[in-house]
Amino acid sequence: MKTVHIALIVPDPRLHIFQGFNEILQTFQWGLNQLGFQTSFAVNGFSSTAVNIVFGAQMLPLETLRALPANTIVYNLEQAAGLDPAEMRDSMKYCGEHFQIWDYSEYNIPTWEKLNPARPPAHVPVGYAPILTRIEKPQDQEIDVLFYGGVAGPRLQVFHDLCVNLIKAVYVHGLYGDSRDRMIANSKIVLNINQYPEFSVFEVPRVSYLLANSKAVVSDYSPNSKIEADMKGAVDFCPTDRVAAECLRLLADDAARIELENRGFEIMRQRDIRGILRNAVAAL
Repeated sequence: MKTVHIALIVPDPRLHIFQGFNEILQTFQWGLNQLGFQTSFAVNGFSSTAVNIVFGAQMLPLETLRALPANTIVYNLEQAAGLDPAEMRDSMKYCGEHFQIWDYSEYNIPTWEKLNPARPPAHVPVGYAPILTRIEKPQDQEIDVLFYGGVAGPRLQVFHDLCVNLIKAVYVHGLYGDSRDRMIANSKIVLNINQYPEFSVFEVPRVSYLLANSKAVVSDYSPNSKIEADMKGAVDFCPTDRVAAECLRLLADDAARIELENRGFEIMRQRDIRGILRNAVAAL
């Protein structure tokens, strides 16, 4: 396999959330190029000559999935842990049964294994590439705590708690690219708050870019949260109702916050995408 095509599925251009995958796609393409593969990329487009790695395949209709080559790889960024096959949408089931599944989380793998897959699903973690480290930290940061993402009850409650404690907090939605990066640069802490408490797998894709840029990340968790071992040291985890208090602690202790920044970066850097992809492609 010398040529790889990366396809991002965007079912509607108004669904801006798919821009949140950009850094992961860039990391994959960089890693494959470093390993000697020729790569191409398209939104909603596939290659007839290269091996296709598809992000967002669950958004495709069945007739499109049936037309994809048998050697297609589907990279899953969704939470699947604990799902019964009967609860999965038909497109996800078809992908699991017919294509090679690469999944960002080891906790999702048992769900794919229930589908009697044609190929064993593989854990292919979200990795690090040096091209991700591109946000410069200014001398003065005007924002204490930043959160960016969809609007949801738990997130709004945490934001309320921050404001009540007179923390300079900013909540943005639908912000990407340079504008988002400037907000990240000017923030001392960035939050990760689960939008759907019923889902328990820690969303590494949401924080990987932050860690690659030495940001202090505070995340909520619950007793049933499934957190990969290395991430437990990279991110400051606390119960949802304690997030504001933990932010106050870090804002009052520059040394502790900087230590968290440095530790998170070093842990993320150890997830070298070249090694991750070298192991993954060797199994094909």
